[in-house]
Amino acid sequence: LLDASEWLEAELLEGVAKRQLFGERHSSYHFTKSLAEGVFAADHAPLPLAIVRPSIIGAAWREPTPGWVDNYNGLSGFLVAAGKGVLRTLHARPDAVCDVIPVDFVVNTCLASAAAVAVRRPADAPLVVNCVSGQTNPITWRQIRDFSAPLLLRWPSSELFRFPGVSLHSSAFLHYCHLLAEHRIPAVFVDLLFRACGLQPILGKVYQKVNKSVAALEYFTCNEWRFRVEQWRHLSDSQSAADRHD
Repeated sequence: LLDASEWLEAELLEGVAKRQLFGERHSSYHFTKSLAEGVFAADHAPLPLAIVRPSIIGAAWREPTPGWVDNYNGLSGFLVAAGKGVLRTLHARPDAVCDVIPVDFVVNTCLASAAAVAVRRPADAPLVVNCVSGQTNPITWRQIRDFSAPLLLRWPSSELFRFPGVSLHSSAFLHYCHLLAEHRIPAVFVDLLFRACGLQPILGKVYQKVNKSVAALEYFTCNEWRFRVEQWRHLSDSQSAADRHD
């Protein structure tokens, strides 16, 4: 696959990947993670190896400071776009669990997993730890919207476009109707005003990125998974009280 990526044209490689390589994987992101795990599982000996599988990584809970985040990926981008009034509709099952995990939980799990395999040194198979929240502290997409709505009003964005408010639609048709009414038509109208005033139209490009991101998220916002957490609990139970607290 690495060799083919060097000489195949990007368009051809993308077409082949989606039709023949990915299989049940939704995107290259998941496919390449699976490839990496396969390589590690086959060739890890004699090294002790742990594989940590986080769900949707969100802002920090405590470390380095509450709410810390350094990108607009995943849930962070959703909240920023919603806070600016740019994102108005989302194709999602409102009562589906949004399995989000704070980034400091993920880092701590990586450290604890590395320490565990360094001590136990498993030789038969890598230690696989699902770092998730859905089984222990679940939150739905509806709850995320409802919890974040008053906060987005209390601390409004300095680049506010419209009054913040996101509607969640499990129906693809209803979502598409709202996409036209809330995203595309306002973008065309505002860009026409910009042109009339001699300004560079920008909203159309902004909504192209927003709509592309929303489409990429649909697989996750419209589905729900139950991940096994036995290894994570065993990892936590095997630590000292001080380590669990930290």
